[in-house]
Amino acid sequence: MAEESSYCYFFEDEYSESEDDEGILSFEKIPRHICRIIKENAHDPQTIEDMSESEEEDENLPPTKVIIRHLPPEMTGKIFFQLVSPLPAHDYKYFVEASKEHNQNMYATAYINFANNEDAALFLKQYDGHIFQYGKGAKCKAIVEFAPFAKIPKGPSSKDRICGSIDDDPDYLEFLESLKRKNAEASKDDEVESAASKAFDPLVHYINTQRTECSARGIYKRPPKYYRKWQPRY
Repeated sequence: MAEESSYCYFFEDEYSESEDDEGILSFEKIPRHICRIIKENAHDPQTIEDMSESEEEDENLPPTKVIIRHLPPEMTGKIFFQLVSPLPAHDYKYFVEASKEHNQNMYATAYINFANNEDAALFLKQYDGHIFQYGKGAKCKAIVEFAPFAKIPKGPSSKDRICGSIDDDPDYLEFLESLKRKNAEASKDDEVESAASKAFDPLVHYINTQRTECSARGIYKRPPKYYRKWQPRY
């Protein structure tokens, strides 16, 4: 919201001379992304003021989010929310376990956003300074206060409309077709090479035929491994 309003103010300050007699703004020298924002709000001059007022109203609302610090390092979220249950109406809760990698004196932290300020103030009054015991008699005094950052994380965004649509994407289908053509051409080249390697040679055919016939008659025998070594000398 703030970014759109900043664009609008930039346009009014920089190009105020481009208005005609009827008060219609000219967009000839404005970048496209700025023109789009101005055109949407051109017929509603109170839009910027309404947005700023709504933001101010959100900031002026009483705080409903509390942060609980200095919780025992061995505590888990399941145990903590069991100890503080039943909780009043709330729409967000989050627990951060203590990290034992850097320092052994780290503590756990919890966040809760209540439905109204009264429940948040009551929880703060009830558990601020509450002592949690853990381990071999060790104690932790909880610190509860309103969270400096009052907003809560947004839920998962809606599913992307193009998610799972790759089978219908024209560029992807064209790529598959080109891949098929390349594979077909490669297979044809392999067939041509194999056919060329199996070309008929009369001399080789004659030698193979003679060898086969001699082997069938028992004339052709492969010499033993050490035939020449034991051959008699004259």
